[in-house]
Amino acid sequence: MSGILKKTIIILTSLFFISWLIATIISSFSQTSNYGNVALIPIKGMITSDGENIFSTATTSASSIVEKLDQIKKDKAINAVIFEINSPGGGPVASEEIAKAIEELNKTTVAWVREVAASGAYWVAAGTDKIFASRISILGSVGVLSSNLGFSEFLEEHNVSYNRLVAGEYKDLASPLKKMSEEEKNLLQEKIDLIHEYFLNEIIRLRNIDEILRKEIGSAMIYTGMESLELGLIDEIGTKKDVVEYLEEELNTTITIKSYEDKKSFLELLSGLFSSREFQIKSFLNEKNNVIST
Repeated sequence: MSGILKKTIIILTSLFFISWLIATIISSFSQTSNYGNVALIPIKGMITSDGENIFSTATTSASSIVEKLDQIKKDKAINAVIFEINSPGGGPVASEEIAKAIEELNKTTVAWVREVAASGAYWVAAGTDKIFASRISILGSVGVLSSNLGFSEFLEEHNVSYNRLVAGEYKDLASPLKKMSEEEKNLLQEKIDLIHEYFLNEIIRLRNIDEILRKEIGSAMIYTGMESLELGLIDEIGTKKDVVEYLEEELNTTITIKSYEDKKSFLELLSGLFSSREFQIKSFLNEKNNVIST
């Protein structure tokens, strides 16, 4: 192959890549529609209070979602809201804030579960009027996690001391630098159990689930879409098309979807080009460390 041909191939390849990159960025910044009678709000990634997460660019900000719902509540042109959910959960307070805002919305609401609606994300889904999911979607995990790593033995083996200076007996209750006593474990477990009980009660109330299933659902087990349907955790097996058909029948009108997806930053777009952001089961089985989360 001649030098001129090699240069030509390199130039053409570079131009193709640049064109593709520009097209991707432009399409990512655009929304599905600026007008519509049904809002589409994505709930993707970890659910946090402000959307910040140093470990992942995919997060959902409870503050942002609640603000959007406040706008939609006042928008007479919007008759319903679809929540596209693909999330392993997140903070209990952030999840509750979204679920409460959905419950208080004066519109028809539907949760459309893609891959995952686990833990706090399922709490969000439970706040809607109707839940659709794939047969093989993963849902449930109605539990609370506050596990952490312990380095006390490692420090002792390497002759490193932990100089404990606290004001308040339990200030360093979950510190990974010291061994947790049985009393401390019991105290922390009590708090986790209280949060779990409230979380479970909310799911049972929102979904009107029989008390007989309390122990089953409260085990934090994960379920497929088909299993969830049998347990009453979802209402229908279906896709976005089925959600649209349901809303058109419910609202007795043809619907046009208006996307409320946040515009991505340039860095997020570049990150998305070189890494997969799809959720899999392991994304929530390997949940957050050293914080209480649903």
